[in-house]
Amino acid sequence: MNVSVDVHFVSNGIRILRSGSFPLRGKSKETVALSFWKRIQNEMPFGSELEKIIVNGEVIPLDSKLKGD
Repeated sequence: MNVSVDVHFVSNGIRILRSGSFPLRGKSKETVALSFWKRIQNEMPFGSELEKIIVNGEVIPLDSKLKGD
């Protein structure tokens, strides 16, 4: 089963949306979303601040684990 993940964040003062479709492979949707967010953070040279994550149309609550605090 695949999940659709939309990550809304701000980098260098610019609002950005990154999307992708990922297989669950026995993982929770939150774990898949967190993995995608960590990959995005590694790609951003100026850092980034998470605004929201949407998985299959459902907003995922942003706790400190997802925000990277």
